[in-house]
Amino acid sequence: MPRMTIRTPPGRTLTPVAPRRTETDPLVLQPGTIAPGRARPAAPLRREGPAKLTGEAKYADDLVFPGAWYGATIRSTDAHARFDGIDLDPALDWSAIAVVTAADIPGENIVSLVSDDQPVLVPVGGEIQHQAEPLVLLAAADRETLRHARRGVTIRSTPLSPVFDPRLSDHVFAHFDIASGDLERGFAEADLVIEGEYRVGHQEQLYIENNAMIAVPREDGGVAVHGSLQCPYYIHKALKRALRLTDMRGFARHIASLDPSKEVPPVGILPGWKRAKPYIYSDAEIDALLAAALALPPAGGLRRWTYHTLFGLIAVTGMRIS
Repeated sequence: MPRMTIRTPPGRTLTPVAPRRTETDPLVLQPGTIAPGRARPAAPLRREGPAKLTGEAKYADDLVFPGAWYGATIRSTDAHARFDGIDLDPALDWSAIAVVTAADIPGENIVSLVSDDQPVLVPVGGEIQHQAEPLVLLAAADRETLRHARRGVTIRSTPLSPVFDPRLSDHVFAHFDIASGDLERGFAEADLVIEGEYRVGHQEQLYIENNAMIAVPREDGGVAVHGSLQCPYYIHKALKRALRLTDMRGFARHIASLDPSKEVPPVGILPGWKRAKPYIYSDAEIDALLAAALALPPAGGLRRWTYHTLFGLIAVTGMRIS
């Protein structure tokens, strides 16, 4: 299990002293004054902030596109299984319903995020890796037909042994070794060594609306995506890979939906762009970079330690600055 070591060298402990003021004394700050514990605005302000605060912002459910179909996702109820196939209720008119499986994806069947380890839809014969994993997509012209269609799909699967305890899993998502100096010498010289086991809980932000998307086909063969999305560039990259699209203007459309004065560039106005090959630093170059960071002026400031810590974290964790 992970081990945490805390070294507490002997020394003088400084206890923060609060400013001397009585309860009746008002705290008066001049406009623009920055004081500890006081919030202050920081530019750039969120462009859509006022609309969300006043209730003028539209949610995905408020957007209306004439002729739009409604979609639903059929998900796995197994935590771990082999996807054997689907059965459609013969009593329903499936000619009025769109049924999409992994075989219908024109591009790569990959959710394009940090690692290419999850399919958009699990293919028939593939492995279901978690509960609620997407298997089939449905679409219909009205919600009532869609509700009947969802009940008319039966998933066939063969259960496999699930793993519910992360300590029993042999799958490692990421492994980082962070080390500096002589560990054994540090233990020997430490005034206090605390050794134990610790765990961290799961944390996820709370969205102000359900994730929802509306895709509108364009006359040029592309697609415009409207909806509640946190990172437009993720959607841009994922759609290009899964749908085999060559050009998208999703980010410009996202900005234009927040600020109508922004113009969406026409198709073909931008030349092709090829990403430069990244430069990989060697261990010796990283050591030199960290040493140079510690030599930055001023001698007693935090600047050198800030850059030393930042470059060190990037080197050992693979994090990116964006």
